[in-house]
Amino acid sequence: MNTPTSETVHIEVEAFLQIFGELTRKADTSSYVYRGENAIFRKVSSSLYRRHERIDEEGSAIEAIQEEIIRQAKAHAPDIGDAEEHILAELRHNGGETNVIDFTNDFLIALFFACDGEPDEPGRVHLLPKIGSHYSIYEPLEPIHRVVAQKSVLVRPYRGFVHPEETITIDAINKPAILEYLRAHHGISSETVYNDLYGVIQHQATHRAAYNALYQGVALAAQGNYRLAIQHYSDCIRLNPQMVSAYNNRGDAYFELKDYNEAISDYQRALTFAARNDAVYHNLGVAYAAQGNYRLAIQHYDLALQLNHDDYTHYYRFEAWLFLKEWEAAKQAATSAEVSWADIVALFREYYEDVADFERRNDIQLPDNVRNHLED
Repeated sequence: MNTPTSETVHIEVEAFLQIFGELTRKADTSSYVYRGENAIFRKVSSSLYRRHERIDEEGSAIEAIQEEIIRQAKAHAPDIGDAEEHILAELRHNGGETNVIDFTNDFLIALFFACDGEPDEPGRVHLLPKIGSHYSIYEPLEPIHRVVAQKSVLVRPYRGFVHPEETITIDAINKPAILEYLRAHHGISSETVYNDLYGVIQHQATHRAAYNALYQGVALAAQGNYRLAIQHYSDCIRLNPQMVSAYNNRGDAYFELKDYNEAISDYQRALTFAARNDAVYHNLGVAYAAQGNYRLAIQHYDLALQLNHDDYTHYYRFEAWLFLKEWEAAKQAATSAEVSWADIVALFREYYEDVADFERRNDIQLPDNVRNHLED
């Protein structure tokens, strides 16, 4: 991978500001709906049109096909009602092929979809006037959570496709930065946009290659092949730069290779996308402890325990106080663990034969009150 020069980075920032400024100016007119596509496709078209394009490129029969789909929907699901717009919305948002195209009223949502997935391809944001002669636009009746989150509107193109008034292209190199900006400043992320089970399925489909790379990394790490696992985790991050598991698992692999700085960097990166992940805080604590930075380790164990009273986190926190030889704090940590039903004595014996083994291996002499606690 080429390292961007300062000039390249400047150009990327300028490109982002230009994209954002252009979309903001258009949005101020309230005259458009928007569609984000993460790669360049030949036409902005419905799924039904794409299915039959090779037969009917002009889309002259598309509405006849859709009428039959609507009839079948009524026959198979009589409770669906008679409103065509509602039927099409239900079909579309449950994965059915229809002659409608998803757009959004929010250009920031469109920008997210333009950048989410296909990391090596440019994305596009299409701007379509709200009033046009070859299509109709309507908002779904009784919208589901995902539709509300995506501020969706449905465009029904009479020929199966539309010609946007304007299209803004996003270079592939800018996609990760734009996704981070949207998450940090507008709260727009995969978790907020794909906020139901069908949305999760859509997200999995978009990032199938990333999931495959993650799976390969986990399998290789389980075999002890951490260097090759890191390569696959890195592939996963390239394909989906916001996948928390990839950063956390890559951090684990670096930890096993005793590359604690890289491990800490990956754990910190994971927290930018999952700020309330107790496992990542725990892992950060363990990595800092491995560097001998026990106070910073304890800070992260504390953050992990605020989210989840994990037995091992309690134990490592107790052990960190032992390494610092702060016996009163160690006793308090032991008491806190007992209150949370964490058996730190049992965990201590997973790592050491007895107290004498601990003292010998760590060159630490424990006071009697701590020693007695561990010998109970």
